Amino acid sequence: TLVSFSELTAWEKCPDWPSFQPKSFLGLSFDKDPCSFFTRGKTKASTLSLTVLVVIEMLNAFNALSEDGSLMQRPPWANPWLIW
Repeated sequence: TLVSFSELTAWEKCPDWPSFQPKSFLGLSFDKDPCSFFTRGKTKASTLSLTVLVVIEMLNAFNALSEDGSLMQRPPWANPWLIW
């Protein structure tokens, strides 16, 4: 089910939406309470977003090992303080 931006910003009015039925994902079922999609489902999305952000920032730090060499030219263990 697609949610419009106006519905997303006013998600607390979810019980008033007549045909809102999100699909199950990652083992979460929303058959009994479709509005729990915005509370329980948000936890999984936040965790995934934070994980992606951390991985990107770690790759960025590894890429800054050298002024003139990239991560492809220098091994990550060239700076042990970054890994430790």
